[in-house]
Amino acid sequence: MVEAEKHVIETSLKMGVAPRAEINTPEQAEKYLEMGVKHFCIGTDVSILFDWFRDTGGAFNELLGREAPGAGGQHGGYGGAGD
Repeated sequence: MVEAEKHVIETSLKMGVAPRAEINTPEQAEKYLEMGVKHFCIGTDVSILFDWFRDTGGAFNELLGREAPGAGGQHGGYGGAGD
C-alpha cells in the first residue's frame, strides 16, 4: 500500500469520513478491512456504469443527430472547443 493511500484512509477515518477502496478482486479487500475500510468499488461496478453511460449516451447522441464527444479525434467531452 502506498504511504499516501494509507495516510488518506487513516485521516478519513479520524475525521469520520468513510473511505472507499477501489479493488478488482475480493482478496484485495483484506488489507483495507484491516485498516477499517468498509466501502468498496469492485472493477465490475466501473464496467457496468461505463456500459450504461455508453449505451444511454449513444442513444441520446443518435436522437440528437450528433457524434459522441471524443469521436473523430476530439477529446474532453462537452464544453470544449468544437462541441
